Amino acid sequence: MQNVNIKLYKDESAIINDAYDRIVSKIMLSKQKSGSGLFTVSGCDPNVGATTTAINIAISLADANWKTLFVDSDIRKGSDSKRLAQSTQYGLSDLLSGETGLEETLCATNIENLHYLPCGNLTSRSMPLISSETFDNVLGTLDKLYDYIIFDSPSLNTTADAAIIASKTAGTILVAGYMQTKTSHIKQAKIELDQLDAHLVGIILNSVPKKDYRRYVSNFDYFIKNPFIKKASGRKKRATPRGNIEE
Repeated sequence: MQNVNIKLYKDESAIINDAYDRIVSKIMLSKQKSGSGLFTVSGCDPNVGATTTAINIAISLADANWKTLFVDSDIRKGSDSKRLAQSTQYGLSDLLSGETGLEETLCATNIENLHYLPCGNLTSRSMPLISSETFDNVLGTLDKLYDYIIFDSPSLNTTADAAIIASKTAGTILVAGYMQTKTSHIKQAKIELDQLDAHLVGIILNSVPKKDYRRYVSNFDYFIKNPFIKKASGRKKRATPRGNIEE
């Protein structure tokens, strides 16, 4: 284990945490079917919040008492360019090139049950490394050591690395930006995954405004604390939306 403790932060919003819990439930169901805990998170476009989404998924899994590993698999960029990895010495690229062993690349975090594997030192050999038998062996080892492994990959339309990683993991979660990602880009990402027989777990629409999000989530008001309760008091009791439990 590297002599560094990575600081990660949980979102304090009950609404956001509920959204991640919904994602985690889909991931758990997918693992029940496939038997593997390897999952890829990739953006349909760059800068849609895929890394933040991947980190929060990993934190949610760890909070559920699953032994979890968050992997930065964007090895085309060195650790120096990554905020989380700047204090690390080794990472995935070094592991795949044989420069170091697995134990020397792993990092502890401030989240119980969650470890971090940084991208490693800058390499121009990302495709040969990710396509290698060594990478397959690493995946097999990690799948035995951890309950869930979340790979934060480059966006699908940026490099071929993301598609290769997706094809080697049990499931892929795509991230699209609200009012940012074009429908055509989502369709193209889905086609690319289908061509590789990669299993699509789901698509996350990120950065949705609260007023729009509540239209799609029937129990949204469950997470609004005192303001909602005060407004509801003294009024006729509303019918509980189907599928919800009113307390």
